[in-house]
Amino acid sequence: MLEHATQHEFVYRHEWQVGDLVMWDNRSTLHRGRRYDIAERRELRRTTIEDVPEARLMAA
Repeated sequence: MLEHATQHEFVYRHEWQVGDLVMWDNRSTLHRGRRYDIAERRELRRTTIEDVPEARLMAA
């Protein structure tokens, strides 16, 4: 499965610009960090939601 998911056509690599916001769902996305210049400012925030069956039914 990993070989399939990491094929070039399925990989997204972000080229950062000031003001960018990138979000992903860890339940269905593979991600990895890359080297970066530690002199550059970075701001990371994590949000966790509760995935309950009732919420999925209401969204349908």
